[in-house]
Amino acid sequence: MTDLARQPAGTSSGGQFAPTGRGEADVDVSQYAEPDGTMFFPARFETADDHLRWWKKVEVPDAILQDVVEDYEASRNRQKFIYMGGPWVRPERDPSWSDAEYEQRQRESIKAWNERSADFNETVPKDIDRFLVRDAVRHHLAWRYAYTLPQEEQEKLAEQKVDIADLNGTLSAFDTYFAMGGYSSNHPDAFTKLPDDGEKSNRELRAAMESMRRDVEEARRLSELGLRTQHVSMGVDPTRSNQILAGEQVSGKAKSARRGSKEWAKIAKKNGA
Repeated sequence: MTDLARQPAGTSSGGQFAPTGRGEADVDVSQYAEPDGTMFFPARFETADDHLRWWKKVEVPDAILQDVVEDYEASRNRQKFIYMGGPWVRPERDPSWSDAEYEQRQRESIKAWNERSADFNETVPKDIDRFLVRDAVRHHLAWRYAYTLPQEEQEKLAEQKVDIADLNGTLSAFDTYFAMGGYSSNHPDAFTKLPDDGEKSNRELRAAMESMRRDVEEARRLSELGLRTQHVSMGVDPTRSNQILAGEQVSGKAKSARRGSKEWAKIAKKNGA
């Protein structure tokens, strides 16, 4: 998604905006009204244009907007998990690879994962703009309910670019940029079930606990990733690396296999052997 300034709106007369004389309308347009529907029980449309036009104006309760703002950090963490496709996973080893080649493959995999992580961090802001959160929710829902359109119109909606303030991009790009996909993943019923005070309190408590759990898991994963990278650079055997990370004790026999004969000779001499 790229940042683009809005195009000038034009003038009220002259050029393509010049008034055009028209005959009497066959239909009384004053009788036209937007289809019934709410955010929780939306209207359904046959075209992408009507669908997007309606969702751009749908009313979103302030309570939900506040929840989106307060939950943004957890939503962003979840969005990153979705964007990254989960935690880093060690590449499968081809039997034809040597140990050195497999270690190189692991380093390349870790580097690619870190670069993708950095790309997300640079693209998705750490805080959500309170002046844009209403538009963020509206455009998220327009994208979320794209499946209600005919297939051809779904494809049209996926390619269509929209403006939010001075930003321009597809609905999918905005879904990532505002971490709305992460919010919906953490709160699957937020836009489909009317909240009550007791339920909201319980949901906030569960969300806080889930956020803490994910933060701990993320910290542990990053620490493990750093240790694995260090082990690879030090030439530590992958099996031994897994044992270290798992906190497994190494038997004396295994230790002796890694120590040089001179070192053990010193130990034996010191102990009078």
